[in-house]
Amino acid sequence: MALDMGVRYLELDVHMSRDGHVVVIHDETLERTTDGRGYVKDQPVSELKKLDAGYRFLPAGSREPVFRGKGLRIPLLEEVLQEFPKAMLNIEVKQRTPPMEDSLWKVLHRNGALDRVLLASEEAEILRRVRRRFGPEVATGISRQEGFQFAKWYLVGKRGCYRPQGQALQIPERIKGFNYIGAGLIEAAHQLGLEVHVWTVNHPGRMRHLLGLGADGIITDFPERFPVGRYVSCAEVVLSN
Repeated sequence: MALDMGVRYLELDVHMSRDGHVVVIHDETLERTTDGRGYVKDQPVSELKKLDAGYRFLPAGSREPVFRGKGLRIPLLEEVLQEFPKAMLNIEVKQRTPPMEDSLWKVLHRNGALDRVLLASEEAEILRRVRRRFGPEVATGISRQEGFQFAKWYLVGKRGCYRPQGQALQIPERIKGFNYIGAGLIEAAHQLGLEVHVWTVNHPGRMRHLLGLGADGIITDFPERFPVGRYVSCAEVVLSN
């Protein structure tokens, strides 16, 4: 539906099954979203594929899990790549151990998708491995630790030498309820060659405000709320999960 609305980028999270398959699921465990139990990484893909991925999902305003028993399954990343061959993907690598970078590289390489992904992680260790495995040709976000380094550099007046390794600063809309994002912060990121993507912004007024400050991307649960017009050419909506 998001792609039909004109969205070019989709955001998703990946883990790896016990037998090395890259699967698209937000949590490292199964209880919150499926009828399964335990860690994703402890299950073979054959067992993961039996689970009901719509078992607990409640759409906004609904009191019943209306997708339960509808045949929704945990998808392989490969299935997503093949189903949406033109979509750009923001992929968050969630699994720290065992490392899944080799399996992820094989899936993306096999499907010719290395040039349409940005790989992200909050974990510095994971991003270091990702960059080492994929090289500079594949775009990455910056980790939480690197984000703190950027914030420190910015708050001391941009003094000293700071060079981020990634290409995108992906930051929350608010921190503890505080609207901390201003034009100066976005300009500082741009000076370093970083795009600024803000998550998760669901109010149209906040979208317009952040885009007016110069944000390059908005991560939202509701792409239909994205303000059309002059912003469409300078920023894209990312559908978060």
